[in-house]
Amino acid sequence: MKNLSVVLVAIITFAGLAFMVPTKFGHIDSQALISSMSETKDAQKQLDAFMEEIRNSLDEMQVEYNQKLKDYQDNEANWTDLQKENKQKELADLQQRAYEFQQSVNQRVQQKQAELFDPIRKKAIDAIKKVGEQNGYIYIFDISGGALLYYSSASQDVLPLVKKELGITE
Repeated sequence: MKNLSVVLVAIITFAGLAFMVPTKFGHIDSQALISSMSETKDAQKQLDAFMEEIRNSLDEMQVEYNQKLKDYQDNEANWTDLQKENKQKELADLQQRAYEFQQSVNQRVQQKQAELFDPIRKKAIDAIKKVGEQNGYIYIFDISGGALLYYSSASQDVLPLVKKELGITE
């Protein structure tokens, strides 16, 4: 009876192992993937042009302010108190406009980055998911995020497969 129990446990154990699906893990450097996508280069050019536009607007505001300040300083002695007051208000308004513009710049840049790069990130993630499904991966870890502290040499780098899915050749 004891031998029968041991044989029965062994049969159940081996039968369970036979039905186990092998676990397949992969990793990818998503930043390297996104950097290699042609869309990223185009988006960066657009972002750079947007930033240049903002710099030009700030420069124009500064030039206008400097001209009006110089005009005020050069002609202050010839103006009435009412003219001086109007010119001072005009200078203060220009300063306020420039300040408000500068305050909105960070938010505008973040919005533009999201507008340009979110579709690229989505495309990359969709391709990673597709490669994962097609190749039977249980997990694909992103090693560029810093959250993964260890991966073994048995882990497969899926970057080449995802690049192939996206049609990226280098």
